[in-house]
Amino acid sequence: MLKFKALLFFLIISQSIHSQRFTVSGYVEDINTGERIIGAYVIDSLSKNVTQTNNFGFFILKNIGSKSAIQATYMGLKLKTIKLSLLHDTLITIHMQPVMELKEVVVTSSGYNHNVNTQLGLTTIPVKQLTSIPALGESDLLKSIQSQPGIKGGVEGSAGIFVRGGSTGENLFMLDDVPMYNVSHLYGFFSAFNSSAIKDIKLLKGCFPARYGGRVSSVIDVRSRDGNSKLVKGEISLGIISSRFTIEGPLVSDKTTFMVSGRRSYFDLYAGTLKNMSLLDKEFPGYYFYDLNARLTHTFSQKNKVFISFYMGKDNIQNKNEIMVTDANSEEVSDYYSETSGWGNFIGSLRWNHTFGNSLFANSTFAYTRYNYFTLSQYRNTRTDSAFISTVLKDYSASYNSDISDIIIKSDFDYSISNNHKLLFGAGNTFHSFNPAKNVYRMSDKELNVKADTSFTDYTLYACEPFLYIEDEINAGQKLSINTGLRVSGLISENKFSLNAEPRLSTNYKIFPQMVIKTGYSRMVQYMHLLTSSGLNMPTDIWVPALKGLKPLKSDQINLGVAFDWDKKALLSIEVYQKWLFNTTDYRNGSSLLIDLSPWYEKTTQGRGNAKGIEVSVEKQEGSLIGSINYTLSTATREYFDLNNSKPFPFKYDRLHDFNISANYKISKKWDVSALWTYGTGYPVTIPIEKYSPALIVFANVGQHYIVYYYPSINNYRLSAYHRLDLGLHFKTQNRMGEHALSIDIFNAYNRKNPINMYFWNNYSLKYNYLLPIIPSITYILKFK
Repeated sequence: MLKFKALLFFLIISQSIHSQRFTVSGYVEDINTGERIIGAYVIDSLSKNVTQTNNFGFFILKNIGSKSAIQATYMGLKLKTIKLSLLHDTLITIHMQPVMELKEVVVTSSGYNHNVNTQLGLTTIPVKQLTSIPALGESDLLKSIQSQPGIKGGVEGSAGIFVRGGSTGENLFMLDDVPMYNVSHLYGFFSAFNSSAIKDIKLLKGCFPARYGGRVSSVIDVRSRDGNSKLVKGEISLGIISSRFTIEGPLVSDKTTFMVSGRRSYFDLYAGTLKNMSLLDKEFPGYYFYDLNARLTHTFSQKNKVFISFYMGKDNIQNKNEIMVTDANSEEVSDYYSETSGWGNFIGSLRWNHTFGNSLFANSTFAYTRYNYFTLSQYRNTRTDSAFISTVLKDYSASYNSDISDIIIKSDFDYSISNNHKLLFGAGNTFHSFNPAKNVYRMSDKELNVKADTSFTDYTLYACEPFLYIEDEINAGQKLSINTGLRVSGLISENKFSLNAEPRLSTNYKIFPQMVIKTGYSRMVQYMHLLTSSGLNMPTDIWVPALKGLKPLKSDQINLGVAFDWDKKALLSIEVYQKWLFNTTDYRNGSSLLIDLSPWYEKTTQGRGNAKGIEVSVEKQEGSLIGSINYTLSTATREYFDLNNSKPFPFKYDRLHDFNISANYKISKKWDVSALWTYGTGYPVTIPIEKYSPALIVFANVGQHYIVYYYPSINNYRLSAYHRLDLGLHFKTQNRMGEHALSIDIFNAYNRKNPINMYFWNNYSLKYNYLLPIIPSITYILKFK
């Protein structure tokens, strides 16, 4: 009897243990580098519950049995399975191995469809894809983004992007959760993002989750690498225009890592030699840019991790000339001219990750970001007598400065209620400091006996932009997933308070395992405007707040889409969107940044915009041949009460047809070739259709010849169609020194002259301005350890 009771007790305890449910949480890491993987799928192979790692590689799986097998899957990495025998909630780390180190040719997969279930409007760009398309000198993040459907790249040479009828100032570029205000080098030929320092890239152009705000057209969320926690590694890249380096490794094994990456152009270093050899015009300006990324990461425990990040980038262009002559009195006269301008970003941030129990993940951020632009013009006339005594007779200078700086404090929380229900919520505040314009003029002229020092300044404006949000992710069964949320934001300045609610909704419904239909709505609010004064992506564009009579920019966007997985060989996606913009801002007729010295809020006007379109994409990411075909059919307009006679006109980056096809073919383990062909309808421009001399001027017999140009409407003409072919040949090998890569790229292979502007010539014919001819480039990369 005693034995029977003991057996019965054992069976009851055993059944109780097996019926218990547990929570498994943790991180997914690369086994070789220790880098935490963003967007990896984690699956309980028994219950088929699925979750995805967040921006810090963290996941939570609930309702797990005592016996379970946890799988992690991510493109480019081998499927990893961990078998667990659980007695309590557990925090684990899953280490995944890159496919390139394996002998298998076929990547094992969980069968879970990654692409079809992607949220509408979201595109994740693999960092390795940056090197799979041809580039001008080096792989560039923004050039890759510009090839996506619905994204327009502006005129040639511009690194700005224009998303679904929005302007370049309506895109939120985030580097490690901190906004960047200017993202271009070399007037747009290069972006400010160093590809060697990037770990993850997400592009959102619709159905924005509630955690994002502050811009109305797109979000580009860029994450930096933490640094290798296993060993010290480095990379050196040498190109014709610029070079870069990266070094990373552990400071304290498995605890503290560092990553430092820098880049600099060096055209200014050999421009002087080219000028002396008469291979370059003497008046050609000297130019350089650089950027520096640094990151320090320390893991206190499995539940606490701290990140310190730093970024600094700068562009500087200078054109100087000195003319020296000897007068009749044998005195040397010198005329010195100098034009200098520069712009740059500075970012510093401190972030702390902490997990509360097994269901709540928190990230707190304290950051500072600043953007500055300046220009300085100088003229100096100096006379040196026979005794070598110099006297400055004339000294003129004019300078302009504009900057914006932010202090950011915020906390974001990720709470898992169940495997099918997750809450994301957070709050924060941004302290803005705006200095839109400061003009200083100095003059000293001994011949005229004049000395002056005058400045015109838009006084600094201070504002707070608080926000809070809640986001609810629900998987209702196997077919329906819903993401709904609400963001409440505002702007506080000068005893004025503006408050706005921003509702968001996104749904996915799986019709078949291979087909998902998607729809969504989002309201976005932006409390600052970018005033642009030219077609190029120029640093003279200035940021101004929604103050002094300007209203915040708002957008409403609705989306409908379908994604189809064609036999796991290619992904077809179609998206339709309609977008309304309210309180768009532009200069009034005849106004611009430097024409007059009146305050910026007296030069501006506000109106509205409308954009709609359909985007089609076919993408293949596996096999020896990978590539994509993208097509966009869209229109975008603007309308202002005091511009264009109150009639709508095409937005300056309106393009009816936009098409591109990219391909990369792997010839062997060492060689691959790539190509990118782009076609687009010409952008609209404003040109006169008549010119004449006023009658009163003619009859008055005035000596000076006056010409008046008649413009019937804004953007009344279009440039010719844009098209270009880029080619690339890449070679990779490995030896004792490390991994070697050589890239030979040809930009604009058939030397198409794509116009960036047009104008009337004296004989009444139209003339075009062109920018980039065929440009070959070569880049060498060495990765060592």
